[in-house]
Order: sequence, then structure tokens, then C-alpha cells
Amino acid sequence: MGMTVKELSPFSAKSDFKTYRPDIDGLRALAVLIVVIFHAFPGRLPGGFIGVDIFFVISGYLISGIIFSELSTNTFSIRRFYERRILRIFPALLIVLASCFIAGWLVLLADEYAQLGKHMLASAGFLLNLVLWGESGYFDNAVDTKPLLHLWSLGVEEQFYIFWPLILGFAWKQGVNIKWLIIVICCLSFAFNLHQTSVDLTAAFYSPLTRFWELLIGALIAYWCQSYSVTNNRIFSQTTNNGLSIIGFLLILCALFFINKQRAFPGAWALFPVLGAALIVLAGPSGWLNRTFLSNRVMVGIGLISYPLYLWHWLLLSFARILENQTPTGFVRLFIVALSFFLAWATYVFIEKPIRHHNKNRSFALNTLVITMFIFGGVGYWVFLKQGIENRLVVKASSQTAPFVKIDFPPETLCTEGLNSFAFNSPALQFCKRYAANEPQKTIVLWGDSSVVSLLPVFATIAKEKNYAIVNISHLSCPPILQARKSSFTFEDSKKYCADGVIQGEVVDLIRQLKPDLIVIAAAWSGYGNKEFLTNMTDEIATRASTRKVLTEDLPNTFDVLSSISNVMVIKGWPVLPRNPHTRVVEWIGLSKGEVTVPQKEFEQKTQHINQVFDNLANQRISLYTPTHKLCDGTLCHSIVDGVMFYEDTYHLTSQGVMHFKKDLESMIDHSLR
Repeated sequence: MGMTVKELSPFSAKSDFKTYRPDIDGLRALAVLIVVIFHAFPGRLPGGFIGVDIFFVISGYLISGIIFSELSTNTFSIRRFYERRILRIFPALLIVLASCFIAGWLVLLADEYAQLGKHMLASAGFLLNLVLWGESGYFDNAVDTKPLLHLWSLGVEEQFYIFWPLILGFAWKQGVNIKWLIIVICCLSFAFNLHQTSVDLTAAFYSPLTRFWELLIGALIAYWCQSYSVTNNRIFSQTTNNGLSIIGFLLILCALFFINKQRAFPGAWALFPVLGAALIVLAGPSGWLNRTFLSNRVMVGIGLISYPLYLWHWLLLSFARILENQTPTGFVRLFIVALSFFLAWATYVFIEKPIRHHNKNRSFALNTLVITMFIFGGVGYWVFLKQGIENRLVVKASSQTAPFVKIDFPPETLCTEGLNSFAFNSPALQFCKRYAANEPQKTIVLWGDSSVVSLLPVFATIAKEKNYAIVNISHLSCPPILQARKSSFTFEDSKKYCADGVIQGEVVDLIRQLKPDLIVIAAAWSGYGNKEFLTNMTDEIATRASTRKVLTEDLPNTFDVLSSISNVMVIKGWPVLPRNPHTRVVEWIGLSKGEVTVPQKEFEQKTQHINQVFDNLANQRISLYTPTHKLCDGTLCHSIVDGVMFYEDTYHLTSQGVMHFKKDLESMIDHSLR
């Protein structure tokens, strides 16, 4: 890319941005350490995920600084830029992808391996953040069982570097003011971040457009450093540099202890780690903390292996979580962290350094890396297309012994079909789905929390066979009780609709307009009476007493209101398992099938209060169905019955499991519709 000296005047000829700064490696070490601690021991460092934001600032500073340096000497080359990125990113990433593929082949079940294949393809194309964005939801696999989840940040970074060097090169050549270009794009990205955080937290977290400003903050510092005649890597006085270093570190500490998963992140909260990292970088190597803490040999050493350490640690933690079917013990997690350090060191010494610094056959190395990355992307796609390759040993050994039942849903239609007077902008409609062929004979409404989603396959199958319409109204993690509201939220999205006790009334209005022949109510009743969950008072924090009050008073009132519309069937609760069930069999590491059970007496004690509420119902239009007679034998309640896995996690039922209720439910539906 040809440039004239006149075009390069914004930068001092004395600036050399390629001078090594050990404190930057120390800052890398700080970032990766807090991420590793957060992933291994999240309770110890609740804000540890902000380490990624620190990485973004460092990356924006270093990479943009190198681009500026080369532009100023008329040596910038797009091709050489991407070659450096490939040599930096691909070697360790390929080793991790290969390890993931092999480990997945040996231990993952078909659906898990299919998802891993999709993630391998997305990781090879640096698009995983976008794929995870699309997957995110209430019933999405637990994030800690996605071995490549952490590569979302690599996707954001590489998406930035697809465009940033092209934009800089073009703007420079056209004489555009680079400083204002950075500021404008940075402000636009930050504004979009604030907007998305207020409307869609998942989009805000994974979208590259909400993260680019973090890299651009680093770029702005790089531009500033390049624009001055830097003597001894110092722009400001020693006192100022010391102050910047300390303030930056304090901002990061604030981020670590005041930011957590409950915060609307990134949003404005991301300013703490981003500005903290920026001030530390700006302080230069002479800043007090930079030279005394970040530049010491241990921190620099960890910084040098920070990239492979970031890649390895989550992969190992995730597979351990998958194999144990629960969070591993503290000792196991400590061992994994230690192993991650060893693998990171080995990757850096024996793979990264030889490839990056080997000048002979450079073209061969680059071509090999690119071709291999394409191959791994293709292999991942093949695994995904083959639905996880079900003829693998682990899948055969772990399969349920009972035959699978085909689930046949009626066509999905609009929930508003046939409605005339209902307010079509009502939030209640966003939770509503209708399944019906043309001219159904009857309409059955299912209303509840995620329990309804578990039961939908059996009701949809009955509806298909009998030509009924099924209307599914499920607002996840929110009880179907009039005026009931929550004050704490394990499922963050439910805060949008379950914090004020309004949505339930709107749902009842919708049901009234639907004029159903039968209303089926289901919820996680077995867990409602045993924790601080519900209240019917505005601005009141829920207590166990307020939950009991809601169940005793508002629940019967809700049933009375619904029974004035139509007959009502209430699906009583089923046990919550103490841990996730599994059928994974991996003989070579000693894993065999082991059923998770719950003592029936323990379950009955926990549901005593809610069952009293049900027993006191005297309304003839309300019938009760008890699913536990299919799960419990008088002594234990089982997760596997007749070779069928009934549970997909600690609470939600599998479609194969709920089909065992079909004969009972058909009989009750026929009776209610007479």
C-alpha cells in the first residue's frame, strides 16, 4: 500500500511502537488469571469475566499500534497483517480443536457431539459468538457443558480485525483524521452497547458491534502514544504515570467485586475494566504498579502463555463438568487449573514459538495452518450433519434400552387466530403458541411455567390424533398465579415479565378470549413452597411466608377464575432430582450407568403444603392429575423407568418420559370434555 511522507505527519518519527513492554504481558497475565479463577471458582471472583474486556483493550492497543507504526513508515501490508494474525492465532487454536474433537468422540453423546461439531465449524470461521447468541435461551444446554464456549471472544476480536486494518489503510490514504475516526466509531459502538444492554442482554454480550468500542479504546491510546515524541516510553511525568497505574488497577478491582452475572453487562459497567486497563496501558512501563507488579518475571511468564492458557482451561473444566454431570470438586478444579498451566506452557514452547519465529518455509507454514483450519471446520460440519455420529461406542453404551416414540406435532398457527377483541399488542401473546390443523373440534389451553414446555409433546400428540387445537402459553420461570410476582431471578429474562404480577392477568384475559374447552395448568409446584420465591405485594422482597400466602390464597383464587371460563385440569408436581441424571457410559474412565433417585418420603414432605392447597379445592370443575405414580414406587422416585430416561435435567422431563402419561391424560381429557 503506497503512501507519501506527507500523509504520515500525525505521528512522531521518534515513536517505535514495536518496543517490547513487559508490563503489557503482565496485564495479560492479570486478565487471564481472573478469567481462570472465575471459571474454576466463580464464587471467589464473581466479576472475573471482565478479564476478557481487559484482553480487548490490550489487543486494540497492540495491534492498532503496530498498524500505525507501519503506516507511519509506509511499510503497512494487509497481507502481512493477516499472515501475522494466522501465525499468532491458528497454532494453539488448532491443537485445542483437535483435542476437543478427539475427547468429544470418546465421551460425548450424540446431541452433545453434534453441537460440538457446529461449534468447531463456527470456531474455525471465528463466528462462534454469533452462533452462541442464536443458541442462548432457557432450555439451552448449560453453558459450562460447551467446551468451546470461551472462543466467543476470539470471534469478536477477529471480526474486528477483518475490517479494522482495511478501514485504517483506506482512511490514512484518503487523509481522514484518524483520531476522530476512532472516536466516532468508538462512540457509536458504545451507544449501541448501551441500547442493546437495555433491551437484549444476550445480544449485548455476544454482538461484535457492542464490543468493538473496547478494542477501539486501546486503538485510541495507541494513536495518542504514536502522536507524541515518546522518550523512554513515557508521555507523562513519573508522578502522573504512577497515579494512572494505581487508578487503573483500582478500577479493575472495583469491576471484579461490584460486577457480577446479575448486572446488566456489558453496558456502562464495562467502563470499569476497560478504562482501568486503558489507564494502566497509558501509564507506560514506568508506572509504579506496571514496573513493580506487572513487570515481574512471574507475571510476564504467565502473560506469555496467556493465550494457550485461556484456550485450555475452559476446555478441561467443561469436559470435567460433562463427565461428572455436576460441578467438579474443588480439588479436581485445582488439578485442572494446574494441568492447564502445563499444557499452556507446552503449547507455547513446542508449538507457538517454533511456528511464529521460524522464518524458513514461512509460506508453507501459513498454507498448512489455513488448510488445516478449513479441514477442522469441515470435520465439525460433518459431525453436525451426521447428528453426532450415533454409531460411536459411547452413544451405543449410553442409549436408553426402551424404543423411542415418535412425537408428532400439529401445524403451528397464530395464537390470535379467531380472536376479535383481544389487544394484539399485549405482552401475553409473546408467550403463546398455537398448534392446530384446519377446523379443530376442541381447544385445549396449556398455561404455566417451563413445566408446560416439558408436557407439550404428550398434549400435542393427543391433539394431533383427536383433531384438537393446543394453545401453549408458557412464561418461563414465572408461576401461573394471579398477582404473583418474584423478587429474585435465577433465570434473568423472567425479570422482564414476572417482577410486577401483571402478566398473569393478561394471560387470563387471553384465555377468556380463546374460549377453550379445557384449561390445563402446570408449574414447578414441588419447589414453590420451599424457598423464598413469591409475593403479591409490590416492592416486597419474597420470603417463605409470603410464598406460602400466595399459594394458600392467590392460587385457589386463580383456579376459581379459570374455572369460570372452562373446566380446569391441574398437573401436580413431580420430584426435583438432587443432581442431573445421566446414562453416560465410558468404561475406560470408570463411568457407568447410574440412576438418580429421590426418597418418596422426602418428596412428600417437601410438597406437603402445596398438596394441602390442592386437597382443599372443592370446585367440581377442577380435576387433578398426579404424575408421580409413574415415577415413584412407594420407596423411591426414579429418573429412569422401564428403560426410559424421564428427566433431561434436575426438573424438566424428556419427551419420551411424558409420553408415558398419555393414556392417563387422554382419559382425563375425554372426561373433562364431555
